Amino acid sequence: MNRINFFVALLVIILSVSCKSKKKLTQTTDTKSTIEGKSTLAHTDAALKQIKQNKNDYTYLKADASAAYNDGKNAYDLDVELVCEKDKYIWMKVTALFGIEAARIMITPEKIELLDRLNRKHILANFSYLKSFTDIPLTFIQLQNLIVGNALFDVDVNQTIVENMGVEMLVNYMFNQNKQSNIYNTTNYKNRLSLVNDTLKNQSLQIDYSDFVVNGTNAFPANISINIKSEKNVACQFKLSNFAFDKKGEVQFSVPKSYQEIKY
Repeated sequence: MNRINFFVALLVIILSVSCKSKKKLTQTTDTKSTIEGKSTLAHTDAALKQIKQNKNDYTYLKADASAAYNDGKNAYDLDVELVCEKDKYIWMKVTALFGIEAARIMITPEKIELLDRLNRKHILANFSYLKSFTDIPLTFIQLQNLIVGNALFDVDVNQTIVENMGVEMLVNYMFNQNKQSNIYNTTNYKNRLSLVNDTLKNQSLQIDYSDFVVNGTNAFPANISINIKSEKNVACQFKLSNFAFDKKGEVQFSVPKSYQEIKY
């Protein structure tokens, strides 16, 4: 994979950090043993209301991250500056070895833009391009949820099974050909794992969260580990630090006239 493709892959995998021990690339969490249990509609509805009430929320979020990417053949370690303004944009500045700025990424609800500083290229794509990596229907909303530790997709109570597991709760949601599984802490209803399976194509996207940073009623993950299992297995891990929640300026994303434009 060339360096440009790595940066685009970074968009799919946005924000994860390995937990203290690295996870295998194809690791997924087995939920089959608990999915057989049944919950009443009233119990499910009550649990989902608690989860919705305790979702992480923000207006502005800024953090630094160390990022590691591995697709089995190529591996990269980079530093990332991350800035998010809710429902508006996800912005990243990617720095390579010796502090060289390698790329800037701007994701909005409408499009994905990347400035490849090393090769002087401006790359444009819409969210359908993410299907190059996974057929799970990712949009700006899912990427935003991924970063702050919420379930990727909102659930329908009629398509959901809730299982109590002591201090944790497993929520399984079926939509189209996909199954989303989330594990929540029942003391604060915060999500520690998201797993989405495309049941027809045997593809999966798993996100593990740990080392939470508390801000008000929110608990944002500082460690996120993402594994995609598809035709190619891809892992990306981020470790976040230096969180800030007060906006102090605008992000910079301007395209030099000399850059070659590439559209996907």
